[in-house]
Amino acid sequence: MMIEGKQRVIGYYSDEMEAAVDYARALFKYKGGFSKQNNKWIAQISIEGKQRTVGYYDEEEEVATDYSRALFKYKR
Repeated sequence: MMIEGKQRVIGYYSDEMEAAVDYARALFKYKGGFSKQNNKWIAQISIEGKQRTVGYYDEEEEVATDYSRALFKYKR
């Protein structure tokens, strides 16, 4: 993943779901994903060129998990 203009390795994983959840955590940690207006984390995904909201969450862990699930569901 690119963080502050540098390629970074997040980790090595035994399965795709574990890797996707950790990637999503890092994505939200370093690139935002927090709605100040709602005071919640927001997961969004682009499907067929349209931005879709997956949901709003209190916990970063929840948003990362659902974001990863949406990636697997819609991006395969």
